[in-house]
Amino acid sequence: MKPLIGITAMFNYKLNRNMLGDDYVTAVVEGGGIPLIIPSNIRVENIPELISKIDGLLLSGGDDVNPLIYGEEPHPNLGDVDPLRDVLEIHLVKTAIEKKKPILGICRGLQVLNIALGGTVIQDIFSQKEKVIGHRQKGPRYYLSHQVYIEKNTLLADVIGKEELLVNSFHHQCIGVLGDNLLINCKSSDGIIEGIESKCGNILAVQWHPENLWRYTDENIKLFKWLVDKSK
Repeated sequence: MKPLIGITAMFNYKLNRNMLGDDYVTAVVEGGGIPLIIPSNIRVENIPELISKIDGLLLSGGDDVNPLIYGEEPHPNLGDVDPLRDVLEIHLVKTAIEKKKPILGICRGLQVLNIALGGTVIQDIFSQKEKVIGHRQKGPRYYLSHQVYIEKNTLLADVIGKEELLVNSFHHQCIGVLGDNLLINCKSSDGIIEGIESKCGNILAVQWHPENLWRYTDENIKLFKWLVDKSK
């Protein structure tokens, strides 16, 4: 039986719609799983039942997380926030960990994982960090814009099978303080954390967008296949 993979969606307040790019859905299908889109307005008390029904969790990309959640005031360059989604995803992460369900985080999803486990986020790397490379590419989403360097003997290295990887990039935030029981598995040349994983091997997260790349590269579909295989 194929694993059921829950994928978080974003809410568009102007259109009054839950939304998710099809690349996430198709990547899960291509990886061998059955995708289930999770809307952002699920009641918190229903999260344990939801987690019990899915086999794995995929945290998709999207808006910034409200910095008040990790104890900071908003930076002037903070982007849009989605309060309902913040609450939902942090509860989803904590419940999934409690139930030992595997999690794959993408971009915002990496940051949510880190925050849920007690970490923080640098709210705007371009004004708060020195000598950073371009992390908000202006090319199409499948364009490979910079290199990441993968740490040896990490889960990511095992999954990808390489020590260097060209990736796309669409973020202005990154991990600040690392969350509990997490390891850094890759960085870009400027020292920005581009990937994390759990010490127990049940969590994997990257700052780039592999859902936009798997059709054009051999490595990125491996992340989705890892989640599906781990969810069996």
